[in-house]
Amino acid sequence: MLQITTHTPLWVFILFVVLLVFGFLQTRNRQVKFLVAYLLPIGMVILSFAGVVSSFGLALNFIGLWLLGIVVTALLGYKLFPLKGVVYRAESSAYFIPGSWLSFGVVMAIFFTKYSVAVMKATHVSIVNNSLFVVLLCLAYGLFSGFFVSRVLCLVASPKQA
Repeated sequence: MLQITTHTPLWVFILFVVLLVFGFLQTRNRQVKFLVAYLLPIGMVILSFAGVVSSFGLALNFIGLWLLGIVVTALLGYKLFPLKGVVYRAESSAYFIPGSWLSFGVVMAIFFTKYSVAVMKATHVSIVNNSLFVVLLCLAYGLFSGFFVSRVLCLVASPKQA
């Protein structure tokens, strides 16, 4: 285990700390400026996409599975588990967003999934070449991203206050 961490680039640890901070911010009720409210979801979708591409390349079938995961989770999340209590306040151009530990968990899940797969590839673990593993991983990245897309849909649909 020590060898894995010593061969991990410094930027990975910096990214982890940044994601920890952003994740913990998600656990508190907060006022978030309009543009800033969309930065974490966009960033997490990009990180998730990077996980698919860095693991399996720009193959259309892998990206298609990732997109399928996004669409399914975004629609189910928005319809069945909407983010409640979000209000857009026009006078401050900010959203009131209630805290959620679930958001923190999904941020960490994306990071640790991407990190684990990178370690498995670097150590030549054979499962990363298993077709079922690849399909499930692409879907998982999409499911994680879909969570954030569903949050964006909730922001867009949130009630407006003058």
